[in-house]
Amino acid sequence: MAFASCAVCASRAAAQPSGFVYTLIGTGSTNLVYGATLDASGSLTILPGYPISTGQPSGTGNSEDLVYDATNHRLYALNNIAQNLSAWSVDTTTGALTPLPFSPIVIPQPFGGSCIAIDPSGSILAVGGLDKVATFFITGTSATPAPGSPFDAGFAPSASCAFSRNGAYFYTGGANFFVLAGFSVNQTTGALATLPGSPFLAGPSPRAYQTDNLGHLFSTQQPIGSSTTPQMFSTTNGVPSGGTTAANTQTFVLHGALYPAGYYLTTGSGVGVFRIGPDPAVPSLTAVAGSPFASGMFGQVSVVNTTGSLVVAGDGVSNRNQTVFSFNQSTGAMTQILVTPVNSLGTTGGIHGMVFVPTTALPPPTPTPPIPPTISGIPDQTMAINTSATVPFTIGGDLLPTALRLTLASSNPVLLPVSPSTLSTSCDISGACTLRITPEDGRAGSSVIIVSVSDGFSVTSTSFTVTVTGATTQPTTPGVVLANAVGSGIAITWTTPGSGAPSYYAIAWGTAPGAANLPLQLVPGTSGRLDIPAVPPGTYFFRVYAVGSVDLSPPSRETSATVASSPSIPGPPMAEQAIGGAGNLTAGWNAPIIGGTPTLYEVQIGSEPGASDVADVTTADRLLTRSVSAGNYWVQTRAASGGATGAFSSSVQIPVAPPACSGPPAAPVLLPVTTTPGQVTFTWVTAGPATGYQVQIAQGGTLLTTVASVGAGTSAVWNATAAASARVTTANACGTSASSNQVSFVVP
Repeated sequence: MAFASCAVCASRAAAQPSGFVYTLIGTGSTNLVYGATLDASGSLTILPGYPISTGQPSGTGNSEDLVYDATNHRLYALNNIAQNLSAWSVDTTTGALTPLPFSPIVIPQPFGGSCIAIDPSGSILAVGGLDKVATFFITGTSATPAPGSPFDAGFAPSASCAFSRNGAYFYTGGANFFVLAGFSVNQTTGALATLPGSPFLAGPSPRAYQTDNLGHLFSTQQPIGSSTTPQMFSTTNGVPSGGTTAANTQTFVLHGALYPAGYYLTTGSGVGVFRIGPDPAVPSLTAVAGSPFASGMFGQVSVVNTTGSLVVAGDGVSNRNQTVFSFNQSTGAMTQILVTPVNSLGTTGGIHGMVFVPTTALPPPTPTPPIPPTISGIPDQTMAINTSATVPFTIGGDLLPTALRLTLASSNPVLLPVSPSTLSTSCDISGACTLRITPEDGRAGSSVIIVSVSDGFSVTSTSFTVTVTGATTQPTTPGVVLANAVGSGIAITWTTPGSGAPSYYAIAWGTAPGAANLPLQLVPGTSGRLDIPAVPPGTYFFRVYAVGSVDLSPPSRETSATVASSPSIPGPPMAEQAIGGAGNLTAGWNAPIIGGTPTLYEVQIGSEPGASDVADVTTADRLLTRSVSAGNYWVQTRAASGGATGAFSSSVQIPVAPPACSGPPAAPVLLPVTTTPGQVTFTWVTAGPATGYQVQIAQGGTLLTTVASVGAGTSAVWNATAAASARVTTANACGTSASSNQVSFVVP
């Protein structure tokens, strides 16, 4: 029995851009696609250049031969006599269609395709046939038949097709009999597997399939000589059950759709509207007052817009035109507002499908950028330690100087961090500016300063070098150091050394007097406390060092604390290392040497030692790679077991995509080493990003070996059993630094 078909599509609300309505006309000799704009008032206007012929023959009687992939903006049309599908990309700003490189898609023969559907990801395309379903895995360049395709649909020949909203299940049937077929979907390959109990009893000729986000399946029953009955099923693992029905006077319903405001729409002899609920989770359908609404003969329903207020129905039996309704989302009532002329969609054939495509608004024109801002050069500066300098410069451009934005960057944040107390600018209305330079007290060295000016479109920069001269002294030893057990953890406190706050504090600790067999802890120089949340039971010994710009202080007096805790608490991870890549960093570590066996590791990435403001992630492995933007990061790791987390590993600094250098780096500061039987872990702090480090190990003044860091992370591991001393150098593309301070150690 051959019936023409219609389609119902919802437009955007009045405040949003209009959309496009695409209609497929099957003439018997070829398929034609009509494209039209639908504006917020309900006006339909055929687009220039339409209709477009698929060049392929198509039969009559189908109503689901056109489908839109909203995720990838692709349109598919079924040419069922030619046994293939045409495929286009949709320009959502103009409505133009461009054939995809894999079009047409060949369907297995003989097949008798009668409906098509696309999964929510746009990756799996399904075609229902006489007794089989063919599926294809879609990419931007290919349509590949799924393994095992086509799949047997049993006694459920296709007239309607639908995927579940999560893409995990597929349903088809309705050409005759009393059943519909259900399949689970392999979302990686597109292969189908028959659901248990399929095919399922669903009433005479069940058609007009739709699914919702709650796992419901909607369809209709088509008793011969009687009105069509809409029905709603619950599903469990894709299997439908417990169908409920609603009274209806329609006949020959061929397709349905879900309206966003909670309605199931069916189209045949008019458009039926059925309210879902009142509880959307419980299957229930009720015809709204006035349903069905007259709209011509028989056809298809499609609602694709979450804020739609218009419904478009097509009369494809004799008139080949369209009727536009306004839709009352509160009551479900529809009011006719427009009827297009008879034969506005051609003079032969019938409507085989209709879809709505929301319009993407054209971007506003790009404003013409102003002339790039200007900034005068600033000469290199040499200044004595513990002094300040004020440097003049000028800025200009199309905008007033007061509308321009200045930013500063420093290659040596230890000597000259970017903060109001060390680097600050001010400008008057004429563009005359000053830069105030105040290096950190007691620190010498050099730093490249970059001053940039932006007008919001362009950035102009100038750079110069600040060199601070004068003797620097080794920081003095931190004052009173105390260690106290706090629950399962330990709190270590100390007082500021006599030479003032250093750059950092380094805390060496171990499980025996004088030992350093646990990973060195590093805290900012503004702190006077280290809290270790939990450790295995035992006595721990601590020594605190002040870290200056070029050297370490002598160690503080050793202090200890005894903790009575659970032996399942893991110790700190050992030998933390980090590598920077192109847009990512990788951290690795060894398992703890004390405490319980970890079941999980927590990795913190921050902008300073001990911080987690960039990322805080967990992993069961002893290696983690994380995508990050360009910057300078600190990484530390701690172990967890049975709900308890232990102490952190050492903090390792790692640059990712650092800026280009302008000179050799300053010497790093080597920190107290961590020593375990047969292994030494070196860590250090550096004044700026580098490309790599070399640890020079000597015995009795003679170079024994050189150990390279793994990448640009500030740590290295040496497998050895000898007592020795070490220094570290750093390198970048502009040169190599001087050697760091020397640290001596004994390997147990």
